[in-house]
Amino acid sequence: MNRATWAAISRDSEIWKKIGIGAVSLALILSAPIAMGIVSNDLEAEEHRRRTKSPNPPTNELPETDQLGKLAVDGITPSMVFFGALCLFLLASIPVGLTYFNLYVFFRPANEVIPEMQQEVQVSTVSVILFAIIGLVGFLAQCLAAASLPVALAQSARGKDIRPALAIIPNAITVTEMGFDYWKKAAGVAFGLLGMTSIFVTGAFGMPWYLSTPVCLLISAIGFVGLVLASRHAQEFLNDEFASASLPPLEEA
Repeated sequence: MNRATWAAISRDSEIWKKIGIGAVSLALILSAPIAMGIVSNDLEAEEHRRRTKSPNPPTNELPETDQLGKLAVDGITPSMVFFGALCLFLLASIPVGLTYFNLYVFFRPANEVIPEMQQEVQVSTVSVILFAIIGLVGFLAQCLAAASLPVALAQSARGKDIRPALAIIPNAITVTEMGFDYWKKAAGVAFGLLGMTSIFVTGAFGMPWYLSTPVCLLISAIGFVGLVLASRHAQEFLNDEFASASLPPLEEA
């Protein structure tokens, strides 16, 4: 059974409680170690299950959440990876934001009261095309940073070593090797990071708190589920790659 699926983790009788805790933890940012602790413990349990080759895995697919303090401690190291990926994501958002501003200035109608203002900030068509290319590159960099986060978490959980998790280029290469099935799961991570960043930058799009709060929690929940699924997928891929690399070479006849 493919364990990097919603069908696998939804077997947990407390799945909605755990998604709720993970979503709130990510939404509050500073409590992100709790969510990262859940993901890290899940990856460690998956690794233990793989090594013991247990034919009957327990019903609870994700770790218990009764001891939030322990989860927070277990999530300290993964949180370093998370905040590092978040910094890369935010850094890549700078050219995206600049592109949005310039495209908005270029396409918005002139101010009827002060038409001269439009001319003062107007940019040329060549500049718009250049900014569009820069913005596209920045957006792709954002997607790559988000997709590399589950790989980094899987690397960290495999050997309790943060150094492979911080290897940005190798992890990015691993992302490109896993194919579309992985990107479908990592899309939830990218959506979560993009949504939370947009809410923070725009002040929740001007929505009142009773609307912005559930929207923020929903986005965080999607990001958390995507993180669990993509991390499991990355772990399975890395284990298969490690097993293939460990096979002895075939003897020539």
